[in-house]
Amino acid sequence: MVYVLYKIRWCYLVVVWFAIFTGEYSSCAYGIVNNIVARYFNVSPSSVDFLPSATFMVGSFVLVIMALFHSHISVRMQCITMTLGALLGAMTVTVGFLQSDLYYLVLMGQIFIGISAGISFVIPVTLAANWFSEKEVGTSIAIEFSAIHAGQMLSSLLYPLLLNDVLDSSEGKFDSDAVRNAFATSFGIITAFLLISVIFACLYAKDHPPSPPSASQEKILNSLNQKKTEMNMESILESLKKTASHYRNINFVLITIVFSFDSSYFAMTKILITSLMMKTFPDIPETLPGIIRIVGNILAVFFSLAAGPLLDRFGRYKLFSALPIAGLIPSCISILLAHHYKCLTALIFLYPLTMGLRGFSEVTLVEYLTEVTYPAEKITLMCAHYIPSLVFQSIFIVVERVLMETYDETIAILVPLTASVISLPMIMAVTSIYRRSDVDNSEKTTLVTNRTKK
Repeated sequence: MVYVLYKIRWCYLVVVWFAIFTGEYSSCAYGIVNNIVARYFNVSPSSVDFLPSATFMVGSFVLVIMALFHSHISVRMQCITMTLGALLGAMTVTVGFLQSDLYYLVLMGQIFIGISAGISFVIPVTLAANWFSEKEVGTSIAIEFSAIHAGQMLSSLLYPLLLNDVLDSSEGKFDSDAVRNAFATSFGIITAFLLISVIFACLYAKDHPPSPPSASQEKILNSLNQKKTEMNMESILESLKKTASHYRNINFVLITIVFSFDSSYFAMTKILITSLMMKTFPDIPETLPGIIRIVGNILAVFFSLAAGPLLDRFGRYKLFSALPIAGLIPSCISILLAHHYKCLTALIFLYPLTMGLRGFSEVTLVEYLTEVTYPAEKITLMCAHYIPSLVFQSIFIVVERVLMETYDETIAILVPLTASVISLPMIMAVTSIYRRSDVDNSEKTTLVTNRTKK
């Protein structure tokens, strides 16, 4: 059998990358300058934290909808809805920052972006499966996951630099015009790029290529062609049963719990890092946590990009999933001790390292999941995987902030440390049987790169 690769798959990858980038950029833009955004809108720091939390909650709801109607949600529909949601969200956030009394408009923008974010948890796997060969799947997913850290990196770099002199504590001044210009201009530029992405998705996005890219995808397509269903209550109930059935797979459950626990590091290193460091070192420049996040996100981009090719080449999914989790345990212990003994130099090194390790594990855990659950339907699989993950992520943000404010920062850091200690034996208990790779390896195929404009 001859399988064909089409060059337009890389264009789809770019469109999806930018939509994912927007979701992560907006979700992390406020936390690094929490006190400035809170002052601008005259709201509490917790209200600023709620902006990304709202995105995660809406994303969870979108995943439920996708799971119920999975048989009618194509890759084309995912591309268009994802880019359109990001576009509407960026436009609304832009308008919301034009006046300081429009906090709820910014919140509405994050809700629109939540629609895009929900789809972004599913489309990396479905797009990779439909358009990329078995030797490109890991690389494709890694590139899309790199958008997460690229978005976080740029927001960490941009706003601390632009808003460095907004708060003048010595004179009690606050430059609200600088805040308005920084956020409205940056989100306006993002809106322009997203408009191009929406137009491309509407004109060119397709569900799958004329010829499947691999044996494993050919098997799934043949199965789908034999099981086309109408949209009615019976099909919705069937989708619900299919989604729920994933929770009876012990390998799925273990990886999902590990991935959910891993989000405790997102709360610590991406949302609360400024508050954690300012609580331990109240005299440090407010730009320092931003610089740490920038370095950490750069490492996370490189780590996530490295994970895909390593998995494609060696296929050691369990090993590459366990190693970063094992590394997070001593790293988190060191962060806790550095906060306790007030060692700033150690934290400047440890926080970026922790973010890099998590960037690696995000890619390997998702790839490991698709391997051990093949030939599970991808949309219901990823929805069932990410729904609890997003719920845990929102819970970790709240719990870690409450512990930090009620007790101290070291107590809050115990949360991700405990999560890693529990996660390591759980990931070791997952099977080492890689079902998708077995299918592709059993087929002697010829792979052709299409050189036409199809």
